[in-house]
Amino acid sequence: ETLGLCCRNVWQVPTLDDIATAEKKHMPNSAIEASKAFQLHRQMLLNTANGTVHGITKAAYWGEALGGVFMVTSLLAIWWYAPQRHIDLVDEVFKHSEETDS
Repeated sequence: ETLGLCCRNVWQVPTLDDIATAEKKHMPNSAIEASKAFQLHRQMLLNTANGTVHGITKAAYWGEALGGVFMVTSLLAIWWYAPQRHIDLVDEVFKHSEETDS
């Protein structure tokens, strides 16, 4: 609200009316979770973001997801071009064990 952006996520402790609405709409799991949150005085997501804030939230999610993909791609590129990738470790282990046996 301070930046002039509309419609962010709304978090609040559910009310008895929220629980009754969930039951009326035949959503028993939501009613149970809202009931637990009501008893523990814990906030739940009442309404999700829309408008500009929703777009920013999606952009942030996809930015993080693409960052993870690029990180994995970077690790694969390092592994692909590393000279150590071509070392046959089985031969190296046998050479080392033969040298220590003699």
